[in-house]
Amino acid sequence: MSRKSLFAIIQAIVLHSVEADVHITTARDILNTFYSGLDSPHVCGSPQLAQRQSDTCSALLNLIANMPPSTLSEANPESITFLDMPKEVLRQILAKLPDHVSILEVAKANETFQALVDCEQKQWRSLCLCHFTQAQIDKHKARN
Repeated sequence: MSRKSLFAIIQAIVLHSVEADVHITTARDILNTFYSGLDSPHVCGSPQLAQRQSDTCSALLNLIANMPPSTLSEANPESITFLDMPKEVLRQILAKLPDHVSILEVAKANETFQALVDCEQKQWRSLCLCHFTQAQIDKHKARN
């Protein structure tokens, strides 16, 4: 009976997350954890109930997977977005990108990132020092 109650709560969480478009990743993680537990040899209860719950888990995971991402115009105006983070945090995220191509692609995605990339000389300097020797940099500067 307790697994049945737990599953009803998980279903409610997933459905609320999908309807409100909030905490989708958390709902998916909870659902996946429950789903993987159904395969355990220590599951008590009816095999038919476990199979029915497994099928429902699959359907809910498909529902989450097929959910179209909401656009900025559809979003709740009170929601906090990725770009609401402080500029210092966004710079740290840019610093974790592996190469110049990734940085340029991120810049194309949003004007805030474009502005950060355009004025972030420290970022470009660290990339150059990572990928080129000081002699190569000096040689390139001498040519220009």
